[in-house]
Amino acid sequence: LLVVVTLASYFLFVKGTSGTAQGFTLQNMQITRITSTGKAQQAAISPDGRLIVYSERDKGKQSLWVRQVATGSNVQILPPAEVTYRGITISTDGNYAFCSKRDEKTGISALFQLPVLGGTPRKLLEDIRNGVTLSPDNKRLAFTRLYPGSGDFSLLTANTDGSGEKILASHKADLWFDFTPSWSGDGSVLAAVLGSYKGGFHYS
Repeated sequence: LLVVVTLASYFLFVKGTSGTAQGFTLQNMQITRITSTGKAQQAAISPDGRLIVYSERDKGKQSLWVRQVATGSNVQILPPAEVTYRGITISTDGNYAFCSKRDEKTGISALFQLPVLGGTPRKLLEDIRNGVTLSPDNKRLAFTRLYPGSGDFSLLTANTDGSGEKILASHKADLWFDFTPSWSGDGSVLAAVLGSYKGGFHYS
């Protein structure tokens, strides 16, 4: 699973806008602990590396926080609620966070947009399977969805305001799209994880 997630995230974290590698190697990688509460869940870092938006779980509820990397200060931007955040993405300009959130009371999952520094969330899309990825120009979203009526697991795109949904690919039964897709730096390619039971449970 680690290998699969790494491959699916390759375009997002290693490839630049020119499509060339940024000099990343395992030898020069440095790991830094950001929180020590043991409650952190989903997290995303802004493209400029200044801010981290993350969720925390405590007493069966989740809240949303933003951390300023340089100062180490943390600010709660959404209070604890009976929800589960399934994915967080920060816009290229660092102004907005896109959060996939499941309401545990109703079982409904939806995508919300909110200012990174706090504000009123705006619902954009419903039935989002995981998080979303933003195109390099910040104009399109890519995400996966299950259609219970037909049994289709689909890979879709939409405008960042939630309009203009378009299905790119679909699978049924023992093939399904999972996790959050990744957009290449030049916007020409989407990488998505495909799960399968054929030949034994695996991801590709």
